Amino acid sequence: MLLESTLHDGVELRFATARDDSKRQILQIDSLVESGIQLLIVAPNQLASVTPAINRAYDQGIPVIVFERKTDSPKYTAFMSADNYEIGHTMGEYVEMRLHGKGHVMEILGLKGSSPAEERHKGFIDALKDSGIEIVASLQSDWTEEKGYEVVKNYKGSLENIDLVFAHNDRSALGARKAFQEAKVEKLPLFCGIDGLPGKNGGIQMVRDDVLDASYIYPTRGDQLLQLALAIRDEVLDLEANGINIIQIDEAALREKLPIRRSDWNKEYLDFAIPAFRLVHAKVKPETQIHTHMCYSEFTDIIPAIDAMDADVITFEASRSDLLILDSLKENHFKTEVGPGVYDIHSPRVPSVEEIVNALSKMREKIEDKKLWVNPDCGLKTRGDKETKASLINMVRAAKILRDKA
Repeated sequence: MLLESTLHDGVELRFATARDDSKRQILQIDSLVESGIQLLIVAPNQLASVTPAINRAYDQGIPVIVFERKTDSPKYTAFMSADNYEIGHTMGEYVEMRLHGKGHVMEILGLKGSSPAEERHKGFIDALKDSGIEIVASLQSDWTEEKGYEVVKNYKGSLENIDLVFAHNDRSALGARKAFQEAKVEKLPLFCGIDGLPGKNGGIQMVRDDVLDASYIYPTRGDQLLQLALAIRDEVLDLEANGINIIQIDEAALREKLPIRRSDWNKEYLDFAIPAFRLVHAKVKPETQIHTHMCYSEFTDIIPAIDAMDADVITFEASRSDLLILDSLKENHFKTEVGPGVYDIHSPRVPSVEEIVNALSKMREKIEDKKLWVNPDCGLKTRGDKETKASLINMVRAAKILRDKA
């Protein structure tokens, strides 16, 4: 990341390390926000503990990139990480191969409540569930060498029959190894970790020096992370410099791109599609309106996901589906302002004022007036000038009639 920053003028990086301390990380985030940062990149120490600080940054209009570890809040602009479940699963496959399908393994877990620890553990367990490998203990550590040493030293079971120790990171593996050495076991087990950092005392050197049997090289991709951050900043500056105050981001095809299996919807698409959409409009001024549009699809089962896109206004195709989507919006307490199509533009027929008044009246039964926008269904540009002008005149007249009555 530091190297990438040297390729761009006007970029200042400010680093802070919490050393696996959530309270310290909260103070650091708040301090950085107060210092006037334009973008926050954070690897949350735990899933929930630092969420309030991240929310405070986001609520002040600061784009937030959550990196490597997840948060339980939807208030972030983008998320970037390796697949920690897959990393754990790969290490499980390696352990099975290394021990020829049978043996006794001790697992040293990462920080309790952190998403990498939970996902690496699940992947590791799943990889070994049908093998002859027995996991004799899963000891709770916290990513540090000291804790890795401590949990093994305090382990009440026998260390003599352990064939391999798998730790969720290299530092924990090193601490565990020192505890085994102190215990003077007859035969030292193999030790495996995750991170594979280069440089002195990094995982790569420990494998080279036979301190560790293996380490999974974690792809941090700091260069890509900074490129993403700069893309956000540049987009914001361009919007502000050109005085744009109404932007339609078209078209967010959330429903059409969903995987076939419902169980894959979030992990395989929505978990990155929604943050990607939010990324596009990150950091715009509060007075800038963000509109988006979706047409001709089944939206009822993804209404909460659409709301999470954080647009100011969304226009839906509605006239040809008899306004059925309005019931789903009401049931899900939809917060985004809405513009359901008041007439179908896929016909040259010009709707009457009365027809549009009736459609709007039905909409007002389901949507508050302050959240209701008046517009035609999608595809207006496919119509000729004469019919378009006549239809829009009637639409404006219908809206005025209802405003005067309100």
